[in-house]
Amino acid sequence: GPGQAAASLRSAGLAAAASAVFIGATFVVHVLAMNATAVANVLFLQTASPLLMPILAWIFLREAPRRATLLAAALAAAGLAPIVVASVGGGRLAGDVLALTSAMCGAANVLVVRHAKATNLVPVVAIAGFGAALAAAAMGSPSSVSLGDAAALLGLGGHPRLVLEVPGA
Repeated sequence: GPGQAAASLRSAGLAAAASAVFIGATFVVHVLAMNATAVANVLFLQTASPLLMPILAWIFLREAPRRATLLAAALAAAGLAPIVVASVGGGRLAGDVLALTSAMCGAANVLVVRHAKATNLVPVVAIAGFGAALAAAAMGSPSSVSLGDAAALLGLGGHPRLVLEVPGA
């Protein structure tokens, strides 16, 4: 229940805050990337997240990656490089950088969750979603959203059945 969620968040402390920031940033930066480059670029570049995890673990957790991991990351990066190179002259580089930033935030969140070990960070997703919604409201024009759409969006954050019951959604 809500009491358990609050207790989990208090016990998680800094890990909960870091996870909320990384998840919220992933949400926001993903949408910004989708508006700034080709959808295919965003989806392909976000697959870099698992490649970034060993590098981030090496830097922040002092976990040296195995040679096979580094080789796999290098090969995968070589496969993703043509996407970024093609965007340099096409005016989509900013969107590609946003997509890679989203991948980086996702990888960082996985490391935070892994480092927190037994701490229940599930309630953090709600906090991250709320923070992302506030960021989106600040960047967008919330008054242009219809009442039905707003109810559907709120339903997505609550109970999936609510979305199906909203007229016009």
